[in-house]
Amino acid sequence: MPLIIGNFNVARTALAGLFYLGAMNVTATAQEMNALALSNGAVLKSYTSEYGGRGSSEWIALALIDGNPAVGWSSEQFKSAPNEFLFELERDFSLKSFSFDNTRTDEPTHPGISAKSIEIYVSADSEKGPYKKIISGEIAAGSVSEVALPEPVAARWVKLVIAGNGGHQEYTELMEFSAIGVPLEERAPSQNFTGVYDTNWGRFFLKHKDGELDGCYDHDAGTFSGKQVDGLMNIEWRETGDQTGSAALAITDDGTSFSGLWYENAQLQGTWAGVLSADQLSKPACAVSLVEKKKTQVAAALDTYGVAKLYGIYFDFDSDAIKPASAKTLADVKAWLAANPGKTVVFEGHTDAKGSDDYNQTLSAKRAAAVVLWLSANGIGLNRLSHTGHGEAFPVADNSTENGRSLNRRVEMKVLN
Repeated sequence: MPLIIGNFNVARTALAGLFYLGAMNVTATAQEMNALALSNGAVLKSYTSEYGGRGSSEWIALALIDGNPAVGWSSEQFKSAPNEFLFELERDFSLKSFSFDNTRTDEPTHPGISAKSIEIYVSADSEKGPYKKIISGEIAAGSVSEVALPEPVAARWVKLVIAGNGGHQEYTELMEFSAIGVPLEERAPSQNFTGVYDTNWGRFFLKHKDGELDGCYDHDAGTFSGKQVDGLMNIEWRETGDQTGSAALAITDDGTSFSGLWYENAQLQGTWAGVLSADQLSKPACAVSLVEKKKTQVAAALDTYGVAKLYGIYFDFDSDAIKPASAKTLADVKAWLAANPGKTVVFEGHTDAKGSDDYNQTLSAKRAAAVVLWLSANGIGLNRLSHTGHGEAFPVADNSTENGRSLNRRVEMKVLN
């Protein structure tokens, strides 16, 4: 028989002792994390419907895991239920709790629109299953409903089914969906993968090697470059004319699919998602030049645009200490300066919006100075190098989510002559 505790029905064969905590807070410890966060590498594999689309900044399926409770998901009109979402976690997790945020839905003006009846299934074997139902019940409108699992469950894929709302006939809404857990394995080393993807912005060619990303796509002669940081691809994109922006994309460890958010003028604009194409022969025209590209990413950006966003330079938290993982990018910067002895450059530090303006400005200046000191200690004359800090003054993404904040934390290198 099913075990009925609070508002949830759970098969005793799936999990024993599940209980409902209503609006109480189930928070992650220092060793735990939100396994369903886009910023932690979770990929939205599929969904039934969404009100927004690829060029919408609200009411999109990916908003369920963006970490911003002010932006959420809505179904398409007259597709209020059922709605199903499939997520792939960045690695295997032991999950201990789930959370559903209905606090900022349109419930006050559209009674019954909040998600109510939900089911959760998990699989530790494959995307195709088998899946085990671990939760079936109702969540509350106007609050955060949380379910704690005293006996954690292993999962790599999580399926959320919203089976019904509070009675609204046209739409269903939910703001956030999260799962707190502990990784069951070490983060896998980044694989090198290159290929063609079918995306919601046309055919997309990705060149990936040793954490560096270059690519192009069919929409508006688009090109991009960036870095893979754990399960995320932080990229800068450019299109015809002066259009440029950034994106934070989570990609599965086998490189078969990705999903994420794109920004322009420091504002969220929409979603970017794709799957590895069955047709790897029909590459966008620009793919040939990318495959044959000889310059480093730093050299290509400086030679073409006179500026490079150095996402490959990493610092300890709240510090100007450069991490060892920065070695490749620092070596590329040094190599370009050595090959261009007549050039002078400035390094500009940027932070996210956490902390005070003064503190962020000071930290950003210290980080830019740390890059200059490293180069000076490695043979580049100080007379060619300068630095400054801009703090949070010039974001390239919004600061409401960790994805946007990660894009804003950067050092930029600009050629002065």
